[in-house]
Amino acid sequence: MEGVTLNEPAPGGATTAAAAASAARTIFLRHYIRDIVYAANDGLVTTFAVVAGVRGAGLPAATVLILGLANLAADGLSMAVGNYLGIKSERAAELQDRYNERRESVHAFKHGLVTWIAFIVVGLVPLLPFFAGAAVEFGFWIATALSAVTLLAVGAARTAVTGRSPWRSGLEMLLVGALAGSAAFLAGWAVDRFTGGAG
Repeated sequence: MEGVTLNEPAPGGATTAAAAASAARTIFLRHYIRDIVYAANDGLVTTFAVVAGVRGAGLPAATVLILGLANLAADGLSMAVGNYLGIKSERAAELQDRYNERRESVHAFKHGLVTWIAFIVVGLVPLLPFFAGAAVEFGFWIATALSAVTLLAVGAARTAVTGRSPWRSGLEMLLVGALAGSAAFLAGWAVDRFTGGAG
């Protein structure tokens, strides 16, 4: 019919869609920020600690991948399941007679899944140089740089919902990672030195 245009987008439709997507991301972050930050930090720090420990002990690059992937598989699953069970227990204590097993199981499963994904994805970062075939000595420094940048980024990302200084939040996470990596390196070095592993 004359004067009628089908499928014509509403004025400002693209802007509205972008705003809706931005709002959805904000809601997602507010809901899952604790899971994402906690799991990302733990995944990255524990895997980097493996790299640092292997470097301190003077072990071969294959050991980094074996121990690093084992850490991601076991610790990531443990953290996800622990979060799932912890949230269910917390909700059961809060809701008492209003607790719904099916609804709360789905709720807890989503948090556990986000925890597992964040742990695995971010935890892979320190292993990237070794997937590319880097030797331990060189790979360690690349892994250190990648881990530092990632810790800063994850820490700064918290400010999307906390409103704090991005630099302060990023440096907090970087400090935690540096302390854990240093402790692992020194532990590996000490074991290697006092057991005669270097020769």
